[in-house]
Amino acid sequence: MDLIYLHGPHFKRRRTLTLKTYRNRAKGKAYIDVSDTGAGSPPGNLSKVFKPFCTTKEVDKKTGRGLCMVNGILEENHGQISIEKTGQIGTVVLLELP
Repeated sequence: MDLIYLHGPHFKRRRTLTLKTYRNRAKGKAYIDVSDTGAGSPPGNLSKVFKPFCTTKEVDKKTGRGLCMVNGILEENHGQISIEKTGQIGTVVLLELP
């Protein structure tokens, strides 16, 4: 829920944040697909987004720890997070839960 709450203030124009959930019974996994219609992220940022203190925001605005923490929690519990798509319009993040 933090993701949704914190996401809103960064939209300068009206944007859409979409959550989709589904599961794969055969794999015993559940998935949360989070997508937005924001500005996207440059491909060069993707290799860094799960590292501590990585942020594209002003230094005094955020710590850059959110995705790093989510990644760590998911890995400890045999899940994972990945950036499925990013471009000039929007980003899609997939969370895989055990």
